[in-house]
Amino acid sequence: MSGFFGDTTKTFSGLTYQALVGFAYDFGQEAGNMKLFCEVGYRGANVKKDIENVNLELDMSAPFARVGVAFPLGGSAF
Repeated sequence: MSGFFGDTTKTFSGLTYQALVGFAYDFGQEAGNMKLFCEVGYRGANVKKDIENVNLELDMSAPFARVGVAFPLGGSAF
Protein backbone atom coordinates (compact mmCIF):
# COMPACT_ATOMS: atom_id res chain seq x y z
CA MET A 1 0.00 0.00 0.00
CA SER A 2 2.97 2.34 -0.09
CA GLY A 3 2.02 3.44 -3.61
CA PHE A 4 -1.48 4.39 -2.47
CA PHE A 5 -0.33 7.18 -0.18
CA GLY A 6 2.31 8.37 -2.62
CA ASP A 7 -0.21 8.80 -5.47
CA THR A 8 -0.84 12.51 -6.03
CA THR A 9 -3.56 12.19 -8.72
CA LYS A 10 -7.13 12.40 -7.53
CA THR A 11 -8.81 11.66 -10.85
CA PHE A 12 -11.44 8.93 -11.03
CA SER A 13 -12.94 7.76 -14.34
CA GLY A 14 -16.37 6.47 -15.21
CA LEU A 15 -19.81 7.41 -16.42
CA THR A 16 -22.00 9.99 -14.68
CA TYR A 17 -25.48 11.07 -15.75
CA GLN A 18 -28.57 12.87 -14.53
CA ALA A 19 -32.21 12.61 -15.62
CA LEU A 20 -34.92 14.84 -14.24
CA VAL A 21 -38.48 16.02 -14.79
CA GLY A 22 -40.20 18.98 -13.25
CA PHE A 23 -42.62 21.83 -13.50
CA ALA A 24 -42.71 25.55 -12.75
CA TYR A 25 -45.67 27.74 -11.97
CA ASP A 26 -45.50 31.49 -12.64
CA PHE A 27 -47.60 33.56 -10.21
CA GLY A 28 -47.52 36.58 -12.55
CA GLN A 29 -46.75 40.24 -12.10
CA GLU A 30 -49.14 40.61 -9.15
CA ALA A 31 -46.79 38.41 -7.12
CA GLY A 32 -43.58 40.06 -8.33
CA ASN A 33 -43.06 37.46 -11.10
CA MET A 34 -42.36 34.79 -8.47
CA LYS A 35 -42.10 31.24 -9.73
CA LEU A 36 -42.55 27.99 -7.82
CA PHE A 37 -40.61 25.00 -9.15
CA CYS A 38 -40.40 21.30 -8.36
CA GLU A 39 -38.00 18.76 -9.88
CA VAL A 40 -37.45 15.05 -9.25
CA GLY A 41 -34.86 12.83 -10.85
CA TYR A 42 -32.02 10.36 -10.57
CA ARG A 43 -28.31 11.09 -10.58
CA GLY A 44 -25.95 8.26 -11.45
CA ALA A 45 -22.24 8.41 -10.69
CA ASN A 46 -20.19 5.26 -10.41
CA VAL A 47 -16.51 6.05 -10.92
CA LYS A 48 -13.38 3.96 -10.35
CA LYS A 49 -9.65 4.24 -9.98
CA ASP A 50 -6.98 1.53 -9.85
CA ILE A 51 -3.85 2.24 -7.83
CA GLU A 52 -1.21 -0.50 -7.65
CA ASN A 53 -3.57 -3.48 -7.27
CA VAL A 54 -6.02 -1.51 -5.11
CA ASN A 55 -9.39 -0.97 -6.79
CA LEU A 56 -11.19 2.13 -5.47
CA GLU A 57 -14.84 2.70 -6.35
CA LEU A 58 -16.97 5.76 -5.62
CA ASP A 59 -20.73 5.34 -6.02
CA MET A 60 -22.76 8.53 -5.55
CA SER A 61 -25.93 7.37 -7.33
CA ALA A 62 -29.24 8.38 -5.77
CA PRO A 63 -32.68 9.83 -6.46
CA PHE A 64 -33.16 13.52 -5.67
CA ALA A 65 -35.87 16.18 -5.41
CA ARG A 66 -35.73 19.98 -5.41
CA VAL A 67 -38.52 22.39 -4.52
CA GLY A 68 -38.15 26.14 -4.34
CA VAL A 69 -39.16 29.61 -5.38
CA ALA A 70 -37.41 31.98 -7.78
CA PHE A 71 -37.54 35.77 -7.92
CA PRO A 72 -36.16 37.95 -10.72
CA LEU A 73 -33.50 40.43 -9.66
CA GLY A 74 -34.11 44.01 -10.79
CA GLY A 75 -35.71 44.18 -14.20
CA SER A 76 -34.36 40.85 -15.46
CA ALA A 77 -36.77 38.35 -16.98
CA PHE A 78 -36.26 34.64 -16.49
